[in-house]
Parts: sequence; structure tokens; C-alpha cells
Amino acid sequence: MKERGYDLENQVIGMNFSNNIDFCMQLRDEIQKEFNIKEFVIYEIGAAIGSHVGEGTTSVFF
Repeated sequence: MKERGYDLENQVIGMNFSNNIDFCMQLRDEIQKEFNIKEFVIYEIGAAIGSHVGEGTTSVFF
């Protein structure tokens, strides 16, 4: 995010997780502290994608 992001504090950051909500929330907190993010959208990964990426996956979109 440091290398590729721009004006991150004014963007909505998306996150997905697969059976690891605690890690996802910890990562969200770290991202918020580092970049002063105002808004996150967080969803659980569905079965179709989850069967390919596996349990424990977290993704961040910015």
C-alpha cells in the first residue's frame, strides 16, 4: 500500500477473509493506524472463490 497507494485516507478500503475474521480485523486496525483510513468494507469470501484460495486467506483492495 505504501508503494502503490495514493491519497489512501480518502479512499474506501475493501477487505475479504476466509474463516479468519480475527486476523482480518487485526490487519484492518494496523492499516487504519498507518494510513488513517476513514472507511473499510469487509466481507467474508464466498464458497466459489474460497474453494480456490483456501482457508485463512485475507485480501485487501485499494
